[in-house]
Amino acid sequence: DDEVAAAAGDGDAACGPSLARFVVQFESSGKWPDDVSAVAALKTAFYLKMADLLDAQAAGVRCEPRRGGLAVRVDGLLLFGTIVHAKEEKLLAAAGDEPAAAALRLSTVGTAHTAAMHAIASRHAAFGPTVRLVKRWLHCQLLSGIFPPQLVELLVAHLFSPAAPRPPGSALLGFLRALWLLETHDFDAEPLLVGLDDGISPEGRAAAQRAFESARGGEGGGAAIWIATDAAPSGSPWCARGPSVAAVRRVQRLAASALRCLEGTMRHATGAHGGGGADKAGGGGGLGGGGDGGGDGGGDGGGSGGGDGG
Repeated sequence: DDEVAAAAGDGDAACGPSLARFVVQFESSGKWPDDVSAVAALKTAFYLKMADLLDAQAAGVRCEPRRGGLAVRVDGLLLFGTIVHAKEEKLLAAAGDEPAAAALRLSTVGTAHTAAMHAIASRHAAFGPTVRLVKRWLHCQLLSGIFPPQLVELLVAHLFSPAAPRPPGSALLGFLRALWLLETHDFDAEPLLVGLDDGISPEGRAAAQRAFESARGGEGGGAAIWIATDAAPSGSPWCARGPSVAAVRRVQRLAASALRCLEGTMRHATGAHGGGGADKAGGGGGLGGGGDGGGDGGGDGGGSGGGDGG
């Protein structure tokens, strides 16, 4: 991170441009060396070559290659890319550098996570806008710093998973259901299961429950928000970087308050347009059904109630 801050060229990282990370993966090849230092040197050579090509072919792009990655400044944004080599994690672990191996492992998991979220977004047009609304709401509550973006995406993905009988058809409906999920799910007593592809198999559900009970019975009780996916039935790695138990309690109270506010807004809006649909649009049952993929009345009636109202 210090290198990225230096790449921004602004002295203080907090005053620099927004940072977006990307990962470069090559096709498997037997020509990669089997030595950690040699792999690092080869990656640095790639960063230098990538910088030369971008500087020569793309106008308005400034590249700064570094040992740990490639910083690219374009249109006021700072991109920082790293190369992930399939065998490097094992080489680092064998060399005894477990912190570096863990960081690389998280980068690999992040690539798979991004691909899974992209697949959901391609199937459900409301997924991306719903994620943005939920992130915006958390930011307005001063909680975005303790909710990793990947964790928020997994929470919203639960609403669009194959197990959801009727995924949200709009961003507002998705936002309402996300608030309902945050308010009503008992994160202390049960894991949140998120099927990213074809859903979680019965064996995967059993494995997730065992891992959850083991985490809750161990030292510290595990992550406050414990999510299992079909790719990670033993718990998503993003949960460990998530909020504390106190923060989860806080966000649940805020979600409940936001829902009540939105219910009042919807009742007022539907009353002003004839009043006939007030109970259907604003009732708690409608939102409750939305939590499990139910009726559309609550979300569509919300119309212009919006995330900022919450």
